[in-house]
Formats: sequence, C-alpha cells, structure tokens
Amino acid sequence: EHLLLGLLSDEHGSPGEVLRAAGARFAAARHKVSEVVGADISSSTGESVPFSARARRALERAGRFARQDREPEVSSAHVLLGVLDVEGLACQVLRGLGVDLARLRDAVVGVEPEVVVVRPDEPVVVTVVRPLCPECGADLDDTLSETLVAARRDDGEPTIVSVVYCCGCGTTIGAMRPGPSS
Repeated sequence: EHLLLGLLSDEHGSPGEVLRAAGARFAAARHKVSEVVGADISSSTGESVPFSARARRALERAGRFARQDREPEVSSAHVLLGVLDVEGLACQVLRGLGVDLARLRDAVVGVEPEVVVVRPDEPVVVTVVRPLCPECGADLDDTLSETLVAARRDDGEPTIVSVVYCCGCGTTIGAMRPGPSS
C-alpha cells in the first residue's frame, strides 16, 4: 500500500499517470490506506520504515517483470505490476477507489484491448510460447533465478558477476556484469 502511494505521488512518472487515468487519486488512496491499515500514515518520524512482507513480494515480482522484459533495471512500471500481482491491500484500496485492475494492468503493459471474433464451428487454439530451460525443459518464467558472484577480471581486479540460472536443474543460462544500481 505504501508502494502504491509512492507511485501515485509521482506526478511525472508513467505509472502515476496511468493510475490517475484509471481514477486513483493520491489523497483518496492515502485516506483508504489509513482506513485499511488503521493508522495515521501522514506522520513521519524521519526513520526508514521496514518493508512489509507484501512490499517485499511486490518488489521481488517487479524484478521478475524486469527480467521478463529483459530490462537491466526495475522501473516504476515494473513496481506497479508487482503491486498488482501480489493482490494485497493496495489492490483492495484501488478497488475501493473504483479502479478496474484488469484494465489497469493492460494500460501498464501497453496492451490495447482487442476484440476477437470466433466462429462457433472453428476450434480455438491458443499457443503461449514460454522460455524453457535448455537442459531440463522447465518453464523459466517459474524457475529462473539470479545470484551475484564475486569474480576477478583478467587484470586481477575484483568484480561482481550476475549469474542467471534455472532453479530446476542448476543450469547456468547466462552471466553478465550487473547494472549500475547493483
């Protein structure tokens, strides 16, 4: 819920614009969060607030969405998708504000709703292509993981390498230098 408020407070970011276009407003959302949480969230002591389990899950999912998009960094759009994916209090707040969550997800990923005409006599076949592990064939959307490994360059300088692997069988999928935020 606090991640949602942060996204709504960003007046120039795309997720904030999408949220406002869907009918969410910062003041109304803050009021709803206060109702749901049962505390005054407007006061700040200047101390950092620890992430709730829901916020951690949302941020983990945001990282997964960034990897699926093959983005080197997690964007605020990925964070919003993570918040929507967790289906926690933030989604309750959005529903309470009259936001259609399915349309909001579509707006975030830039998917235009399409009308599909299907004739009753034609079978409908939907094929979803998902990346699979080349070794065990596991769906990488579910089993892909990343770890940071300390290494040394050819010149002996220490560095950190991001290793992406399949959790199902341990096969390394790739390795690269982490981006500037890591």
